[in-house]
Order: sequence, then C-alpha cells, then structure tokens
Amino acid sequence: MPAYNAEKYIEQAINSILNQTFKDFELIIVNDGSTDKTHQLISSFIDTRIKYYQNEGNKGLAFVRNRLIQLANCPFVAFLDSDDIAEPNRLEVEYNFLKNQDDLDFISSSVVVQTDDGKQNLDALKFDCNSSELKINLLFFNPIVTSTVMFKKAILPTEIFREDYPPCEDYDLWVRMLLKKKGKILPTYLAIYRSYNTSVSHRKEKEARENRNKIIVNQLEYYFPNQFSKEEEQVHLSLVEFSLKNNIDDLPELQKWITKLLALNATFQHFDDAILKQVLYERILKKLLRLKQYNFSVYKTLRQFKKQLQPTISMELRKKEIAIFVFSFLHKQIISLSN
Repeated sequence: MPAYNAEKYIEQAINSILNQTFKDFELIIVNDGSTDKTHQLISSFIDTRIKYYQNEGNKGLAFVRNRLIQLANCPFVAFLDSDDIAEPNRLEVEYNFLKNQDDLDFISSSVVVQTDDGKQNLDALKFDCNSSELKINLLFFNPIVTSTVMFKKAILPTEIFREDYPPCEDYDLWVRMLLKKKGKILPTYLAIYRSYNTSVSHRKEKEARENRNKIIVNQLEYYFPNQFSKEEEQVHLSLVEFSLKNNIDDLPELQKWITKLLALNATFQHFDDAILKQVLYERILKKLLRLKQYNFSVYKTLRQFKKQLQPTISMELRKKEIAIFVFSFLHKQIISLSN
C-alpha cells in the first residue's frame, strides 16, 4: 500500500485488509513523505502483519510501488491504494484462482466506483474478461484497477513500474506482464474505488492521455513490428478516445485499418480472431455514435463493418445500431451519448 497525505481514507483502507477472510499475508505500507497525519494513523495500528516503511521526502508513486515490490518476500503480490477499500473476501478469492490454476498468472476484478458525495456506480468499472479478451482490450484501454490486482511475483519484468509513463505506469506494467502471460478480470466486485476530482488521474488528464496512447502504440509495435505507419497509429487511436471530433471523412481510412489489422493478426496470430472482431465492432459502434454529422453513408459503412466482422449482437449493441440508423436517416448534426 503506497501512502501520501492519505489521512482522510487510510484507516479504512488498512482495516479492509486486516479484516480479510484470508489471514496469511503481510501488509507492507510505504509512506512517501506525507505532511499530514498519515504517519500517526499508520502507527496507531498494532498488528504484526503490518510492515511499515517511510521514504525520505516524496519520491513519487512509481518509485514507491517499486519499493513495495522489492520489500515483498511472498510469491504472490497484491495492491491496494490508500484511498480504496478491499471487500472482505478479496484476497481469498484472488489467491484461490492463482493457486488453483497453473496457467493463470495475473488476476483483477470489477470495482464499485464511489464519488466524493458517497454515490456508488456499479457499471463504470464492471468487466468480465478471460485471458484472450483481456489481451485484446488492452489494445484500446486499461480495464485493470490497481486496487484489485494480484499476480505471481515471478512474472515481473526486469523493469517494474517505469517513471516514463505517469500516471499510467500501472497500465504500462500490466501490458508488459501480459504480453506472454495469462490474466483475467473477474466480474465480482472485490473493491471500492474512490473517484474524486483531486485524484492523480484527474489532475494529470492530459499527461495521462498522451502516455496511455504511447502504451497502446507500444503494443502495436510489439505485436506487429514495423507493419504500420504514423497515420495508421492515429486511426487506431481514434478507436481509443471518442469525441465529437470524429468526421464522416475519416471512415474510409478506418475501414482500411480494420482490414489491415485483421490481416496482420492472420499473419502473426497473436489474438483470437473472433474476439478481436467482436471488440473492434464494439469500438466502431462507439465511434460512429460520436460523429460530428451524419448522412446515410454512415449506416452503409456500419453494415459493411458488420458483414466483415460478424459480431455477436447483444441488446445493447442492437440499440446502438438503431441509433446510428436513425441519426443517419435524419442527417442529425450533433449528439451527446454516454458509453
């Protein structure tokens, strides 16, 4: 558990670990030069399972997480941020998965998102991904919440958390760990994740976006070395972040990239073809719902994608298809939709 000026929430975080149904663990806490009451609060706990360390000054999150891993002597490592809360059975559930499945090296779970005012969202960070699905989704975004992660320490790369990717150093590490290893995300809620306006992810939004994109391009380069252009990078990234900057004129290049990506995968065979096509179709639908303007060619393009990708259509995807048809038919100009 990394801790920096965490007096508001750290007692809850620590208690959520000490009260786990799984009892055989060490709780390693590194205080990263806090200037509030974090030290006093940590010191008030009397439990031999707590191993408490302090940095001289503030070193930053990547440094602290690397130190935590170096201090961990167990074959399994789990993280919890000092402002989050672990559900009582979190460690037991994750440990049993890793212990009983030899081919599984990494696990995380869905989380309940809780805002400043105490409101909870069960849908924002709910995922259910097997190893193949997780590997493909990482090409577009990070579905892994650090406060739910447990992994076998033996799979760590030589470079652990890299300081070149703030505040996405966790995303960067998970990607590198899972390039050749298997992981999964459980649909079970095993933590409460606090989302608030002063968090690192909110304060460093621009830097996070830039480094997230670097991590995604790094994956493309690893899987398909020297097989794509800078222009194609940007087309791929248009399926990562959606905004009203999307234009109808971009769609032909998107069609070319999708065709090329499928061909590359057929050659290199990194991803399950059917799952890749399903994920691509879902990302395309989201993009098409955020165009600046519409005409009927948009719906025609959607039909071409559907024929090419042959996705499984859920009720949610059907609703999105209908919305795109309506917008295309009415030549709607500006829309605002949630994911």
